[in-house]
Amino acid sequence: MSTGTIEIKKISVDRLFDAAEFVVNQNFTRHLQTAFTTNHFELVRTVYEEEIIHYHQSSFFIAEDHFKTIIGSIRTLKWNKINQLPIEKVFGLHVVDRCDISPESTVWHIGRFATRKGAGSIELFKQLIISGISPICEASDSIVFAECDTKLLSTLSKMGIESEIIGEPLIYLGSETVPVRIDVKSLKTFYGRHTSPNRLLNIRNPVFG
Repeated sequence: MSTGTIEIKKISVDRLFDAAEFVVNQNFTRHLQTAFTTNHFELVRTVYEEEIIHYHQSSFFIAEDHFKTIIGSIRTLKWNKINQLPIEKVFGLHVVDRCDISPESTVWHIGRFATRKGAGSIELFKQLIISGISPICEASDSIVFAECDTKLLSTLSKMGIESEIIGEPLIYLGSETVPVRIDVKSLKTFYGRHTSPNRLLNIRNPVFG
């Protein structure tokens, strides 16, 4: 990004459809070199409806450039331990069978992480992650799940964010994706290392709804 200011902010429910469309478009543009497939609009609707279900337990962040164009997104869900998590729906697994979840544990799901092809930067990438993991790092006993594209998983590992694969891969939103449990200690280390003020980005403090 050569000019202007990037703003990362939590969106209200009226922007969820735009965010869902962005996520689907960017996944297919990156992995299949096309933004449209025969079931494109069905996928957008599915992502949107999933986010509506979890909206009141979630913080959905988008990054916008100075033209108010969405160039990045990430969503953090605080699980109510009742509704089916997206990772459970996609992979047909039950997280309580994959790890020991105590009544005191706060369970999170990170998803909808995307950046616009050609518009992102490593700093935008990092700041989106920071926005998403802020409430996780502030909680005392967090367990974190995500479904993660294998290329993204490799990138996160190189950045020091470690994960444990808890199921078989499948093709989701155009790419090979695996279900993971993310190591919270590595998240907190990453958060502490990268939370210094960034001159290029105007970051609104994440507020968990």
